[in-house]
Amino acid sequence: MMRITTVFMVLYFFTVNISAQKSKQVDSLLKLSEKYWTNNADSSYFYANKAIFIAKSLQDKNLLARTRLALASSKLTQGGYTFSENTLLLNVLDSTSLHDEILGDTYKFLGYTLYQKKKYSESSKVFLKGISIYEKIGDSVGIARLYNGLGMIQYKLKREVEAEKNYEKALDYNKSNKGYKDVCTYLSTQMSMADLSKNRNVAEKTYLESVVLAAESGADFFIPTIYRQLSDYYINQGNYANAISYAKKSFSESARMKLGGEECLVYKNIGAVYFLKEEYKKAIEYYFKALPSSRAEVRDTIYKQLSKSYYRLNDIKNGEHYFNEFLKHSDSIHRLQNEKTVADIVEKYNSDKKDMEIQLLQHENFNVSQENKRKKTQLIATLFLVTLLLFVSYVMWKFFKREKEQNNILYAKNQELVLLNKKTKETSSKKILFEQEANKELLLQLENVMNSNLFLDKKLTLSKLAKTLNTNTSYLSNLINNHYQKNFTDFINKHRITYVLSRLEIDEVFRNYTIEHISDSSGFNSTSAFYKAFKRHTGLTPSYYIKQRLKNQNSKV
Repeated sequence: MMRITTVFMVLYFFTVNISAQKSKQVDSLLKLSEKYWTNNADSSYFYANKAIFIAKSLQDKNLLARTRLALASSKLTQGGYTFSENTLLLNVLDSTSLHDEILGDTYKFLGYTLYQKKKYSESSKVFLKGISIYEKIGDSVGIARLYNGLGMIQYKLKREVEAEKNYEKALDYNKSNKGYKDVCTYLSTQMSMADLSKNRNVAEKTYLESVVLAAESGADFFIPTIYRQLSDYYINQGNYANAISYAKKSFSESARMKLGGEECLVYKNIGAVYFLKEEYKKAIEYYFKALPSSRAEVRDTIYKQLSKSYYRLNDIKNGEHYFNEFLKHSDSIHRLQNEKTVADIVEKYNSDKKDMEIQLLQHENFNVSQENKRKKTQLIATLFLVTLLLFVSYVMWKFFKREKEQNNILYAKNQELVLLNKKTKETSSKKILFEQEANKELLLQLENVMNSNLFLDKKLTLSKLAKTLNTNTSYLSNLINNHYQKNFTDFINKHRITYVLSRLEIDEVFRNYTIEHISDSSGFNSTSAFYKAFKRHTGLTPSYYIKQRLKNQNSKV
């Protein structure tokens, strides 16, 4: 048993040791690929291809993703945009298990690949995803590179104001010029700003300084691009001699560094210059040089320019021929790209296709699981809301029911109060006989005055009432306070409300008056004062009381 355990341990450590050695070997190949990426795209692709072959045998998705990045970036410099896009999409499928640095670089290269394929909307979305990842890890150079890409897209779409804003953001983030990658970002942004410049001297100076900085910083591979963009600049300026001169320099540097993607673009540029100079035979010569190595994305432009050149030479036959080629190519370009995509995947990534299918299935299962969770959460939330609504409705029903019952009780009590007040008036004379001798006569006079409805006088005051009773205000006020336990205002308002309640009981016409009319006819100076007094003495509003009185009247009828 112990021997078996020992054998397994030896095998385990042997396997781990082999994996570690392979990982180191992949790292070394990736360093070589990056080294040659700046000046020899073919060598860079060769070492990246060897690295990915070894990485596939290891169970390390991040290492495999790094090799895909190296392979895609080297192919990008050679103009293999479709291959680069498909390779980077494999990293996107593995995004949940990749480090942020690798994922950010994936979106960066994918964005520039889509830009080269003129898929500007998709490229913008990818750049924005990359910026959010770079912001999370604090990679300012990466952020600068992607803002530069957004600026290039806006420039292509002729949105120069938005383009300049993105270029300025790129320069703000690109604080360092230490490594060649930093320099590339800086150069690309500076040249983009030069394209926007209306000052020819400033733009030209920026391009020429960029050539020097690229050479000094080990970013030689960028020089052909600078020369080609300088050639484009001179074409737009109408300086055809300089345009051709810098196009040829771009071709020379591109050939030296084996950057195949530049050659066809340079030939196309030279052809465009001769076309503008109306030297159509020379234009046709260079268009034909560009045609064999041109990408599908630019071939239709070359066919179109060949057609125009032949027509200008009155060669109708060739003009029609290349115009038809242009039409056929334009119609089939998307189909050809799709066929090439399928061929690349079948040839290079059979094993990865299986991984993709498994991952897609896992993603689909995850999405179904998330959808089920969402529906469950939604159902629970709905049940909770329905329960809450029923509970609130029940509470409100109980509240209004209780309030209605209380109002009915108050109404009944007020009606009892009306009857009691009638009896009180009948016996008031008798009660006065038992009062103190000093107050008896005055109380009797006060009751008589109140029974004469003097309180209906809106201008009735304590002074006026005292004068009517032939007494002074202090004595009358004390008498009312002591005998009725009320101040003068409450005493008068009590008689006015009692008057209203009595009239509501016996006078059907009175019940149909407006609240304002009832208030006015009962001696109140304002409707608000009437409401306040009525509510204080009855506990109910006048409108509710009248409504209930009319309801009771109708039920009796």
